[in-house]
Amino acid sequence: MSGMDDTIHTQTVRASNAPPKTRRVLLEDRFLSLLAAIPPDKRGGIIHGHRIIFSDSSSDAIFHAMAHATKVTDPELVQKLSMYAFKGEIILQSLIAPDTELALCKNELERECVKHRLGELTTEIARNEKEKNSDQTAVLLHEFRELSEFLKRPA
Repeated sequence: MSGMDDTIHTQTVRASNAPPKTRRVLLEDRFLSLLAAIPPDKRGGIIHGHRIIFSDSSSDAIFHAMAHATKVTDPELVQKLSMYAFKGEIILQSLIAPDTELALCKNELERECVKHRLGELTTEIARNEKEKNSDQTAVLLHEFRELSEFLKRPA
């Protein structure tokens, strides 16, 4: 194999060994792609007041940079942001109502993040009950109730 063939083979093997992306990760990717492709002045209402917790720190850093209109300087993040913008442009070409799609994507992502957090809370509550830490259990139960109410609302 030539050097190029080795590179392609290595990338193919690496990609085939990667675990399948979860719905949450796919939504994060779509949300950040759409967000990167729309003008910064149209992001305001979407970015503020959310319950999104990104599954990796680089996505979180990119989101915060777009939210605060700050320049990304880390080369890895610059590359990832460029890829999001590229994907976003492709997605935008197929959409009739990009604002509606972005809002829908944000809502679905928020719901996935809340479900994930509820799972974490369930584990934390059980641990605190076992340790008889009633003060912390009460705090966690309050958060659990709030998040459960959020999920009951229509999407």
